[in-house]
Amino acid sequence: MKRRSVFTSFAAAVLFASAQSLYADVFSLWPFGSHSVNAEAPTAEEAEMTMAELLGSRKFWNENITVNGQKLIMHIALADNSLTKIRTSIRKFFPDAQTAGNLNSMLVRRVLKNGNTSRIFLLQMDGLNSLLQFSMELPKDMPKECPDTLWPSAFPRLAGASDCQLMSFPKRSSLFATFTVKNAEIPHVLDQLVARLKADGWEPATSEYSSIFEGTGEVFMKEEPSSLLLVGTVHDSSGDVQVSFYHRTMK
Repeated sequence: MKRRSVFTSFAAAVLFASAQSLYADVFSLWPFGSHSVNAEAPTAEEAEMTMAELLGSRKFWNENITVNGQKLIMHIALADNSLTKIRTSIRKFFPDAQTAGNLNSMLVRRVLKNGNTSRIFLLQMDGLNSLLQFSMELPKDMPKECPDTLWPSAFPRLAGASDCQLMSFPKRSSLFATFTVKNAEIPHVLDQLVARLKADGWEPATSEYSSIFEGTGEVFMKEEPSSLLLVGTVHDSSGDVQVSFYHRTMK
């Protein structure tokens, strides 16, 4: 199975949550001003353009996070160029970049000169003129999966779970994690997750999970300590089921 990036997994959770509170948890900054790109042949000056300038990024703040135990910084900004212009310009100015996406989102992956990997996820939201821009630089020696000793007890791992990934936001008492279950169906996976979570004291806040043909996730609450847990499931390109969790301890 083709491995999904941590950054792609994080984007999937954002789309599943569809909540401003989740965006607020991960907003970071990238201090670059707006920059427009034309479709003509690049000048020498334009050839020196950085990816941030091409995107037209505007500053928010930096967020210290950990991914599979590795300390990193997530940058989130507003990008003022359109997805259409960005797609065209990236092919022109950064032909080595790998891209994927749809009408409302785009993932950009580039291997840098130092061997690290840059991942940028762009998301267009209704009512927002600019794009939301999430970015990270992943070191070349970064752990490929979350070590068993770091996996949170709040996230039940099912039999056969693989490609386990964990992101932690220390300042916000928040965790995000994913794993993949091969040769599985969403209703069966979700049923197992709900049963495990209920046994651990989590209470479903909606009834989405109970729709055996349509349910893909659920929101859970717990009083002691006061906590929120989002669970989502989706079929990946190989037909396997990817499970995502977002946990926040309320203060």
